[in-house]
Amino acid sequence: MNAPGRPVSGLERAWLAADRIAPPFVNQLVLEAGRGAVLPEAAALRGALAALAAVCPSVTARLRGAWSGLRWAPGGAGPVVVEAEAGAWDGASSAGAPAALRAPLSPGDGPVCAVVRVSGEVPRLVLRTHHAAFDGGGAILVADLLFALLRGEAVDPVPFGPPTDAALAAGVPPTPDPAPVAPAPTGVSDGPGTDSVWMRRRAPLGPGPVLPRILAAVADAAGAPVRVGVPADLRRRHPGLRSTANLTGIAHLHLAPGAGPAAAAAALSAALAAQGPEAMVANTAGWVHLPVWLMVAAGRRAAATAHTTGRWATSATVSNLGRAPLDRWTAGAFRPEAAFWIPPGNPGLPLFLSATGGPLGVELCAAAPAPLATGGRLEDLLARVAAALG
Repeated sequence: MNAPGRPVSGLERAWLAADRIAPPFVNQLVLEAGRGAVLPEAAALRGALAALAAVCPSVTARLRGAWSGLRWAPGGAGPVVVEAEAGAWDGASSAGAPAALRAPLSPGDGPVCAVVRVSGEVPRLVLRTHHAAFDGGGAILVADLLFALLRGEAVDPVPFGPPTDAALAAGVPPTPDPAPVAPAPTGVSDGPGTDSVWMRRRAPLGPGPVLPRILAAVADAAGAPVRVGVPADLRRRHPGLRSTANLTGIAHLHLAPGAGPAAAAAALSAALAAQGPEAMVANTAGWVHLPVWLMVAAGRRAAATAHTTGRWATSATVSNLGRAPLDRWTAGAFRPEAAFWIPPGNPGLPLFLSATGGPLGVELCAAAPAPLATGGRLEDLLARVAAALG
């Protein structure tokens, strides 16, 4: 398909830099089946991925050009199937997870998309998409297309080209980032480092909205006022827009411990009404003139300083990916019972927490720099968040 390319936006450059600082910076959607379940055959997956590349050329994206002319272009090698053996791995943390979940995806050489068949006591299928080329909404669309093709259904093509997040935020005044003074929710760092860990916990779904309760629990865990980023899909203001690109802005909230879910909900509503996510994207528009290597150097310095001083630009990012459409992510005998998202860890972000709903409850997964997760601190934070949801 001769689809046009699209410019790499300022925010996408930040994700390219994050990937060079501590790879892999990828979205990982894990579909977990019951014991003894049957995974889709590798040959069937390869056939569906080949068909996917024809209707959704973004899965063949490659970086082309340089400096402010850096672009995503279609036509590279398509997504791949990777085999992994997990044995008795429980899927509850990065400890014991297959090495394939740590493997980089390459926006320059490819692929930018892969499917991992995880064999073991509990079979799992993992869709991996490079975060510089896809956001969460884009990854969900890729998953929908992949499973529809596995079932032999016809799908509508998804254009490769514009819009970019910058185009969707056009006309909104930028909101500059404040000085880095926010605390980490898990406390003081044990020292610098680029390694990250992740942990998962399933929580019961009690009454009331999920996201405000999570935000309030994160602030309570920090014990001090925090600055929390909440990703918001810019597609919501453009009905009918189908794109796999990074079209997500971030609403930044200032929350105090003890304020409770109602205050968190009010802060989030106010930020969305004021187009806070668009303002954040507008603030990154000028980054298209920065070379990625310079952003990498700046990011490494900022992360090292934050680990030393305990003062961060953002305390946490909390991404609510909604209820997992498990009925859409089935094919043949493969019918997942749960889905969760492994967030991309980074030394410059103290906590990245994802949440998605399902028939068994709310799946929480938190990534943190290893020096901020020592001594059971990440487990304790997840337990507090889970308790707030029950």
